[in-house]
Amino acid sequence: MGKYHIFCGRKRETNALSGYLVSGRNDIIKGEPKEVSIQVGAYGIPNGTEAWGIRLIKGKRPDRIINVEDDNYSGEIEFVKWGTHKNIATPIRCRYVPGYQTIDRDYQDLRLKVDIPEDSAYAALITLSHGPNEFDEQSQGALVQMLKVHHHNEHSIYHNPEAEGWMFKEIHQEEVDREETKEIDSKFDCILLVNKASSKPESIRNLFDIVKGIETKDVNKDDVQEIFTTLKLFADQKPNVFASRVHDYKRKVSDVFSKLESYHAIDLTKDGFIAVGQNKKEPILENIPAKGRDMINWAYENFLEPEVFDGIQKIEKIAEKLK
Repeated sequence: MGKYHIFCGRKRETNALSGYLVSGRNDIIKGEPKEVSIQVGAYGIPNGTEAWGIRLIKGKRPDRIINVEDDNYSGEIEFVKWGTHKNIATPIRCRYVPGYQTIDRDYQDLRLKVDIPEDSAYAALITLSHGPNEFDEQSQGALVQMLKVHHHNEHSIYHNPEAEGWMFKEIHQEEVDREETKEIDSKFDCILLVNKASSKPESIRNLFDIVKGIETKDVNKDDVQEIFTTLKLFADQKPNVFASRVHDYKRKVSDVFSKLESYHAIDLTKDGFIAVGQNKKEPILENIPAKGRDMINWAYENFLEPEVFDGIQKIEKIAEKLK
């Protein structure tokens, strides 16, 4: 027996843009939008499900389907894939009641005479936190069993297939370890990027412009040391958010170059120069230590360099005018 892990809900950003919509539109924000925090709440799943199981007699499978009122039955169930072992398995109504080891609702009602007050926290719902949840399989055995068979569990093979819609999924230890390792790698890469950008005041300011959000709203933009300290803390505490903003920026840059190529508005024929324009192409980036398309890759990898960052901004403005 160990820990049982689930993830409730879908992963989502903890920040959003707030503002007033343009009259008559539901997709355009009027004026400058502001970034705000989203309060992540709880989920309530029904404290009731129907699952396929075998009612056991003294821990062993019987040779027939056991009625809940059988004197030898004590509420122990082995759940199996829905529809299998039809000679000994049957649909079982399940409910979790704190303090009881069985989730067999009919056994609770008919044999144990369980009475749940209407104002009980578990009368109708089992409350789960959004995101990761951990349970001890020994001390919370009945609750874990209920979650494993529940029809809102994406990985449940036991519930009635007519009940659809998942609200949580199981996370196995290997996946937990993999996610933790991925976050460590992401954190390392983010901090490394901050340290690299700190070699030039303009580079660290460029990185700030890319990842800035509600986490950096009170930073003095004229103080390079304060920017560096803030970004390093941001990268350490929220590496996934930090990394996603860098990724979004680089994806946008990639899309801009793709658009220029589709409009034949970029010239890569002169080594070391990227020239851009719809009619007359002007050199925007110069002295690039590469040739042909490798010049775009070089700019993509050195996006924080002051001359590259400024050049990309100019290229974006040119691409916006292409219709």
